[in-house]
Amino acid sequence: MRCSTSSISRCRWAAATGPGRYDPGYEEKGNDYPVGFVRWTEQRNFEAVLDMMADGRLDVKLLISHRFAIADAEQAYALVGGAGPSLGILLAYPQDQESALVLRRQTIAIPCRSELARENGAVK
Repeated sequence: MRCSTSSISRCRWAAATGPGRYDPGYEEKGNDYPVGFVRWTEQRNFEAVLDMMADGRLDVKLLISHRFAIADAEQAYALVGGAGPSLGILLAYPQDQESALVLRRQTIAIPCRSELARENGAVK
């Protein structure tokens, strides 16, 4: 934990999120621990929180200090990087189908190797 001397509100906490954290077999290879051995792993903790948020048992609205459209994500990341005070930053994705498709095309438009080779004259 790091805190400034001027205000406790400037503290930043960091913690591992459960068994499995830093275990290469768990994190990189996807090997899970048996429920009878370890009830709450990092993945199960995350799934439980998402389930509770989805069905309304965990209300995080008061933790959201900023909202940004995904198109303005750069501003959100500036806040995360320390450009200003924040608690929870929400990135909102477009709800209409057309905007979602345009955004998807923009974020995954990566040419394959054969297209790049053709553009560079390596393939005729």
